[in-house]
Amino acid sequence: MMFWYDHDVSGWGWFAMTASIILFWALIITAAVFLFRALDRPHEHTHAPVAPTP
Repeated sequence: MMFWYDHDVSGWGWFAMTASIILFWALIITAAVFLFRALDRPHEHTHAPVAPTP
């Protein structure tokens, strides 16, 4: 019964947990947005063949 009276998360623990969850979801949403933009982008081939100069 080593931690009988002091087994709760402290204020800094709650802060770290909340910050890590927010950071986790921000990274997930950012990755989803980048993936959606990459898949939604039309494939444009703008490289026109260059005629050789004489």
